[in-house]
Amino acid sequence: MVQNTLIKRVLVCVVFAVAIVGAFGLGWSGLQWHTTAKPAEARPHPIDVGFAQFMSIHHQQAIAMAQLMLDGRPTPLRPLAQNIAYAQLMELGEMQGWLRVWRQPLKPPSNSMTWMLASDQPPGPELKQYLIECERSPDGMPGLATLADLELIRKLEGVERDKHFLKLMLAHHDGGIPMARFASQHAKNKVVRDRAAAILLEQTQEMHRIQRTIAAVAQHQSAP
Repeated sequence: MVQNTLIKRVLVCVVFAVAIVGAFGLGWSGLQWHTTAKPAEARPHPIDVGFAQFMSIHHQQAIAMAQLMLDGRPTPLRPLAQNIAYAQLMELGEMQGWLRVWRQPLKPPSNSMTWMLASDQPPGPELKQYLIECERSPDGMPGLATLADLELIRKLEGVERDKHFLKLMLAHHDGGIPMARFASQHAKNKVVRDRAAAILLEQTQEMHRIQRTIAAVAQHQSAP
């Protein structure tokens, strides 16, 4: 219980921040939705709902990890953590605003990713493999960190802490990119496709940045 107190506090702060951003997003994005979309477009498809629900869960953890890195201890990764926290908090508020407009639950009823089978096209080999990885994952999605992984961000110091965060965030993005790619191609509402495409680009670029940073840290540590 004591071990996870900080993690739980961070998650509570994330939920509170999302409520504020979501309220703003509902007031603007929701109004924009009703005034510009055709009636048929405003009805959510299972892919639209599934993406909003599951990518929300994914974003919540990324925000929590970033906030743990912004606890005041010195780290060269502060700008990266700030960018992740800010960008994903805004996207999270937008996606949860959609769910409120659609009168859909903010959380999915289960960990099943079967909404990715609702496309008009049969699943290809990559999607089938991703869904197998999802079924094998305790939380329904590959790449999510455990509470023990998050706790290590608090316990570790210096370079080891930075390396651990980078490793977790790299796996996290890698696990979410297939979902964003799928929604960018198969979501029925254009606003969802556009947001998924933006997330795909953003997280792909961040993965390249993280990989370069990991390589630079390793080179520095191996230097005499």
